[in-house]
Amino acid sequence: MTELFGLPAHPLLVHAPVALTPLVVIFCAAVIFLPSWRAKLGVWAIVASGALTVAMFLAKESGESFRDAMIDAGNISAKVIKRHADLGDATFLLTVLFFLTVVAAIVLARRGMSAMVVRALGGVTVVLGVLALIWTIRTGHEGANVVWDGVLP
Repeated sequence: MTELFGLPAHPLLVHAPVALTPLVVIFCAAVIFLPSWRAKLGVWAIVASGALTVAMFLAKESGESFRDAMIDAGNISAKVIKRHADLGDATFLLTVLFFLTVVAAIVLARRGMSAMVVRALGGVTVVLGVLALIWTIRTGHEGANVVWDGVLP
């Protein structure tokens, strides 16, 4: 995916994960750690973390297309954009792991797993969510450096 509405897709699509990541991490943590919320909103935590994962995937894939188009046009070297691309790959992996732990925590809690196990899995989920948020910020910062330091035309 290279373009959306005649514009490069990547700069448009990255805004969804940037906005969603902190909101989804906070929401999912609350749902996992508050049993009354978990009963009512558990499915929505899975949906929200899944939507974040899809948004992150679209941002990553559009970034790869954008990078390839810029390299082919001679506007950028692969070396210059490598750090941003590597951070994007790591961010996507952290988001997938976050999604999987949200699903596991909600499903195991509904199947009667002990509260201690659910809390421990919730702790892992929060750590992964915070790491995904940090890597989202790092990836965005590195992408902004590529653009604003005059690398791209």
